[in-house]
Order: sequence, then C-alpha cells, then structure tokens
Amino acid sequence: MTRFCTQCGSANLDVAVFCDECGAVLRPPEAQKAASQMDAGTDTAGAVMPVMQTTATEPPRKPSRLRIGRRKTWMIGLVIGALVLGAGAAVNWWLAPEAATEQSFSRAVEQYLSENARMREALLCAANERLQNNVLSISQFESGNRGWADLLVQAGVLEGPRLESSGFGFFNRSQYIYNVTDVGRKWVRNGRVCLGNSLSVRSLTGFDQVQQVGEESMAPAHSVLEIADQAPWLKNSPLREQILQKSGKAKLELTLTLTLVDKKWKVSEAAENRRRLANKFEGFGKESSEVQDASAGKPGWIARIKTWLHIDDHPLIGKWRDATGMVTFEFSADSMTENGKLIPARFETQGDVVKVIPDKNPQQGFKVQMRGKDSAVIDLGLLSLRLARVE
Repeated sequence: MTRFCTQCGSANLDVAVFCDECGAVLRPPEAQKAASQMDAGTDTAGAVMPVMQTTATEPPRKPSRLRIGRRKTWMIGLVIGALVLGAGAAVNWWLAPEAATEQSFSRAVEQYLSENARMREALLCAANERLQNNVLSISQFESGNRGWADLLVQAGVLEGPRLESSGFGFFNRSQYIYNVTDVGRKWVRNGRVCLGNSLSVRSLTGFDQVQQVGEESMAPAHSVLEIADQAPWLKNSPLREQILQKSGKAKLELTLTLTLVDKKWKVSEAAENRRRLANKFEGFGKESSEVQDASAGKPGWIARIKTWLHIDDHPLIGKWRDATGMVTFEFSADSMTENGKLIPARFETQGDVVKVIPDKNPQQGFKVQMRGKDSAVIDLGLLSLRLARVE
C-alpha cells in the first residue's frame, strides 16, 4: 500500500514513517482513512478513533520541518562535492607557476619593451644621422648619408636639401641642409627618426632552455621583433623596404634573460646585467689585436712611485658586489679583479665618474659613476649594473 504525504502529496512506501521529500511524519492508514471521511462530510460520531499508545518514558516525536529527503540529500552532496573539486582545481591553477612556452615568453618580452622606453627607442629609431634642432646637416662628400636623407625626403619626413657653404679658399666647406617637415617632426625623438611606436614578437626561441641557477629559474629569450604600430609615412611609402634596409630595421632581433618572478616569467634586469657584463668582459684582459710595445701594460718607475705614495688612488678602491651577490669586483690602484680574474688596469677620475682602462686592451674600457661612498653604477649602454661596497 502506498502512503501519500499530507504535507506535500508525495508517494511513499507503506512502511515509511517519514516523507522522503519533505520529512513530515506520515499518518497510519487508519488515520488517513478517517481523515478522508471527515473531509467528505460523513458521520463519524459513533466511530471509535484509534488511539496511539504512548508510554510515560518516551513522549511522541514531533514532526521535524528541517528533515531533508534522501534524494535531496544525495543531490546536495553531489553539488557540494563538485564545488569542492572545482575550487581545488582553481586554487592549484592559481598557485602553479607559469609554464615556459613561446606565448608566455613573448608576453614577458612585449611587456618589458612597453615599459622600457630607452630600449624601445633604440630598436624603433634609426641611428644613421642625428638631427640638431630638427635640422640634418650632411657634408657634400658623404654620399651614403645623403642617400638615407633623400629617402626621408621622398617619404615626406624631410624637405630640401639646400647647399650651404662656409669658409673660403682651401678651407671652404659645403653642406647639404635638410629641415624636418611637420609630418616628420612628430616622429623625431632625441635627434633620431623613429619608424613606429611599439614592437611585437614575431617568433621566439629559448623557452625550452630553462635552467636552475641557485634558487632562480632562468632562460634566454631569443626573439625576432616587428614594428607593430608603424609610422604612417613609412607604412604608406612605396620605399618602405628600402627605408627599413637603410636604417638597419629590416630584421630586429633581441636576446633577453627571463626569470620566474612571483610565478610569472619576466625580464630580469639583474640577470640581464650579468649577461651583458659577461659579454663585455669576455676577452677583457686579453691582448689587443693591434701591435703593442713589449713593455705595454707594465707600469714604469714613476707609476710605481705613485702607487706606493697612493697618489693615483681613486674612490673605487675596495671590494664591491652587485645586488644579486653573483658578481663581485675588487679594485686597487693599478688593477681590478672580476669574479676572481685579475686584470691590470689604470683609472681616470673625473668628478664622480671613474674610467677603468685595462692595460692590455684599452678599447674595452668602461665607466663607473659613483653614487656616494658605498654605491656605484657601471654603465653598460642600454642597461646598468648597480654595485654596493662590501665591508
């Protein structure tokens, strides 16, 4: 026999005490029948209603409005389990480090270029000839530079030229003068003609060369770039390919060192500085390819006296280390030691700038700017390496 719940009307087994759907207490069959007769208007005055026996020790249970049916409990449990699994997967995804892929490396390089105006300008702007006050002056004998200027004239960046002469006789000097047009003025930055505003990565390699250096994960990013937002005068010019070739921007390549920082791949300034420093000092202490005197690099007796008397002392003397602690320097009055490599050198101090000149290869000298007694910066061109004095 099927029992129907008087609260929600759901069908239940005849042995059920509570409703599977709403949890209400089910009436016995006799009570259900009597209730149906009363609802139909039948005379029940002489009928004897069954009495539910109770004991003094166990009072009758009251219906529970909070009881949930078995089917609903199963469904709710399934939903909660799915939510817990989904939340766990989301947390794992959030906490996991970014994978080393071409996409993640490309994003890191493009982000770095968008934030580094100096690097971006060096890649986007031509270095053929620098303009002074929006005027380009080229000697009449410099045919190569005149060819570049004539391309810019045809592209609408420059106007002219006009020939100007100065001096007289043997000292007469003639120059071609090019003025920047209104169109070109918007694209001249720091005396250089720029070909666009932004860069994007066309292709990239190196993401499969991740190495663990101490506690850091590092990898090289060798990228081929392209000018994403080209200047209209370049984009619409029929001489576009010639301009790109002449300016050296037909193929833009860049290598940067990427490091996993806060679980994201980013260009590491410190790691990039170390790489550039290693390239700069490669062969730093070797002989120059030029012919040198046999005594070159050996200090004479005057230099030795100066060293003994500390006449040529400079503010770099002492031990230094970069911010990462991976590059160390030690300077004396007549030498420098870079990561344990001793290199004889001389030093020239001009104000707060010390020029380091290796005895065997003066062409590879570099400048160090003092930032107080215990802080200095080595100029590496587009980047710089910060040093702190070691006590």
